[in-house]
Amino acid sequence: MTNSFSNNPQFDHHRLSALGSIRPGIQEGPRLKQGRLLAPLLLSHSVVLCVMWLFGGDGTPIESFFVTVFASVIGIGVLYHIDLRDRLLAGAGIILVTAFVARIAVGISHFLLVIDPDYFLHPTEFNYLWDYEWLHESMRYLSIHWREESFLAGLPENFRTENKNAYLIAYMALLYHFTGTYPINMAVWNTLHTLYSAVIVSDLAVMCGATRKQAVLALGLVAFEPFGFISTIMWRDSFGQTAVVLGLYLVMIYRNNIWSLVIVLPIAAFLGYCHRTPYLIAMLLTSAFCYFSNRYKSSAFVLLKISAGIVLAYVVLSGPFNSIFSAAFGRYLGRNYTTFSLVDLPIRFIRGVMGPWPWYQVFDVAHPEYMVPDFFQHVFNVAIYCSIAMYLWDAGKRSVISPPLFLGVLLFLAGIQASAIHSPYVSVGTVLLVPTVCQVRGVPLQQLIIGVLVIFLLGNAAYWMLGLTNSGIGGFG
Repeated sequence: MTNSFSNNPQFDHHRLSALGSIRPGIQEGPRLKQGRLLAPLLLSHSVVLCVMWLFGGDGTPIESFFVTVFASVIGIGVLYHIDLRDRLLAGAGIILVTAFVARIAVGISHFLLVIDPDYFLHPTEFNYLWDYEWLHESMRYLSIHWREESFLAGLPENFRTENKNAYLIAYMALLYHFTGTYPINMAVWNTLHTLYSAVIVSDLAVMCGATRKQAVLALGLVAFEPFGFISTIMWRDSFGQTAVVLGLYLVMIYRNNIWSLVIVLPIAAFLGYCHRTPYLIAMLLTSAFCYFSNRYKSSAFVLLKISAGIVLAYVVLSGPFNSIFSAAFGRYLGRNYTTFSLVDLPIRFIRGVMGPWPWYQVFDVAHPEYMVPDFFQHVFNVAIYCSIAMYLWDAGKRSVISPPLFLGVLLFLAGIQASAIHSPYVSVGTVLLVPTVCQVRGVPLQQLIIGVLVIFLLGNAAYWMLGLTNSGIGGFG
């Protein structure tokens, strides 16, 4: 068996529930269309931006919000009718609409009840947590710059040098540029990109051998992931997740042709780089794995080649091509970001899995509400990890490691190696494990989620009863 993920469907499908388990076998029925999402996705988002541009302008906060919602609904509708309706049937539409409404409702409720109950008295202001204020001001600054100097003026030089995610923030500033400086519109913007991620992951699942029902399951898992569920959160991670997933999707589409892959690779690497600079290297490594895994029978052999490639890449990139290495790690060099011993690695791994700990710290810290989705995100993460472990155990020595799984693991490892481990760092790549998880047999995923939740609750109770509160033994915030 070769590791060609589109040409070797490995699974049959019995007793699939909404979050059910799949038993491996031979895929029945005609293969689903795959790798054709890019054009519909680009058309859909072009429609969104055009509608915002035509009708956004300088309206009132309520008018601007509904224009943003309207543009997103039109864009999702275009995507559904062009691609999803035939590929995933009506189930995809129901999932997207439900997730769209739920995520926006939670975000708006949180914003008006917690962040700023007087929002409509000063709708262009945002005063809540300094790093969120910084992103708001950065987007606002670019929006004003483009309106004064024209959109083609590009980015000011000082903006590129002073912001670690300048290009990503520039993209996000399009929201303010087209619809006005109204932070509540972030609820729609973040939700839209989460749904884009869900749609792309569903097609990645098909590329990895999933059937229609499994692809719908993948769509639902990502659309309802706790990651950024309070959608008014002023962060870069919802779009950043989409950028990483889209970069991998480009690589997967063109993985069979080395020349096409060489052309799209800089785009994929740039998308990863925009979110977090080390992801540039992660995307390059995944591209190499993706290309070679189609040509060799053993994933272990491919991993061995990739490991050797990492050593070679370090030598080469830190030598004559050190600009790539510097682009990925330049801001970390000479700074205390990754100074820990190998003895610390298991502890960092556990902390990365646990997430913010203990949960009842929400009663003792300022602005705790954003921790709550993180709690449930790590329950989701652990359930996904357990499902992956069962898959690898069942698969044995077969060729089983897909490029999404490979990149997802790389992103988790990148998250726990930073000196300050944060939930988004270790959780952003969890969606890349979904194309594999949606095909796993054994314990249904909903049972895993419930079981992990119970374990976390019991762990918190034990932590409190043992008097470990404020002991310093715990996860990050």
